[in-house]
Amino acid sequence: MKYSYIFLLLLVISCNTEDDYTPINTSPIDFSISVENITTNSVEVNWTSARGENSSAVLYAIYLNNHLIVSELDQESYHLQELNDDQLYSVKIIATNESGSSEASQEFTTLENVALFLNRYELIDGETLLEYNANQNIQKLRYTHSTEYYYNKTTSYIYDTENRILTETGSMPMWDFKEATYTYESNINTNILLRDGLADARAEHEIDFIDELSYVRTEYYIDMYRNYIATHNVSLFKDSNGNVTKIISFNVDDNIESTYIFEYDNNNLTKIIDPQNNVFEMVYDNYSNFHTYPSGFSNGWVGVNDCASLLFLDAALTKKLRLLPSVFNHVNTNNPIEYKINGATYRSFEYEYNMYNYPTKLTTDGLDINLFYD
Repeated sequence: MKYSYIFLLLLVISCNTEDDYTPINTSPIDFSISVENITTNSVEVNWTSARGENSSAVLYAIYLNNHLIVSELDQESYHLQELNDDQLYSVKIIATNESGSSEASQEFTTLENVALFLNRYELIDGETLLEYNANQNIQKLRYTHSTEYYYNKTTSYIYDTENRILTETGSMPMWDFKEATYTYESNINTNILLRDGLADARAEHEIDFIDELSYVRTEYYIDMYRNYIATHNVSLFKDSNGNVTKIISFNVDDNIESTYIFEYDNNNLTKIIDPQNNVFEMVYDNYSNFHTYPSGFSNGWVGVNDCASLLFLDAALTKKLRLLPSVFNHVNTNNPIEYKINGATYRSFEYEYNMYNYPTKLTTDGLDINLFYD
C-alpha cells in the first residue's frame, strides 16, 4: 500500500509539471541580407528568416540610409524603387518580436544611368535595323520582311554640317514613298515640304513658317501638273517645356477651323483630342523609352503606324498627325502600356526589361517584338 501512494504522488507531480510548462520565447536570431536585380533606380532586397525555434512571430522594418521605408513587414523580400542612379546606399533591416530584436545591413550601388540606342527590332516575320551617325541621330531605318520583299522599306536621313536634318525619305519596292525636306535661314526652320505618293501621282504639303508659333500649310496634288487644293493657316500653342498643347488650323478656302488638343505628363504625350472630338489616351510605364529616335514624317516600318515615338497608334489618328511637324517628331520619356479611344482600350503592351530599365521584349496583340540596343 505504501508503494501505491508513492506511485500516485509521482504521477500527480508529473502531470502538473507537463501542464504548467511554458516554453521560453527567444529574440529573433541573426539573419543575413542579399541584394539582387540591381538597376539604375531599383533593387530587390531579400533576407533569411530571423525566427528561431522558440521565437514568436517576427516582423521586419526596412531602413534606407537610416530613413525608415516600411515597418511591420511579415515577408522576407522587398522591392526598393525610385532610387538615384550610380549612388551608394545602405539598407538595414530590423527584425522584432515580443522578446527583442536583431538587425542586419548591406551596402549596394545602383547602376549608372546609361543612355542606350535601339539598333534592332526582331519579329517573327522580319526585322528592322537602325543606324545612327556620330551625333546619335538616326541615319537609316531598314525593315526587311522574311518572305515578301515588297514589304521591305528603307528610310534614310541626311543632315547638314550643323547636325540639322535636311531630308528624310522612306520608300518601298513598287510602292509609294514619303519624303520630308527641310529648309533653314539663320538657323531657323523656315520651310518643310512633305511628299506622299508616287513620283507622278502624289500629295504635297508645303509648310512656310511665319514664326515659331504659326505657319501656312498649302496643299497640292501632283498628277502630271501641280494642282492646288487648299491653304491652311496654322497657329501653335506650347507649354513651358516647348511641347505643343494646341493646334488650330483654319482652311481659308472653305472657312473650316480644326482644333487639336494635346496633354503631357513627364514629357509623355498622354492625351490627344482631334477635330472630331475623339479622345485618344496613352498610359505609360516608368521605364526608359525603347523608341530612342524621333518618328519623323516617313519613319517606321510596314503596319506599325509609327508616330510621335509611339507604335501601333490608331491609323486614322496617325494620318492626321503626320501633317503636324510640331508633333510627329516628339519623343516620349517612357513606354506606352495602353491606348484608349473615347475611354475604351484598343491596344495594350507588356514588356520585359534589362538592368538599365530599357525594354528588351515588347508583346502586343499576340505579337512578340525583341529589342536590341547599342
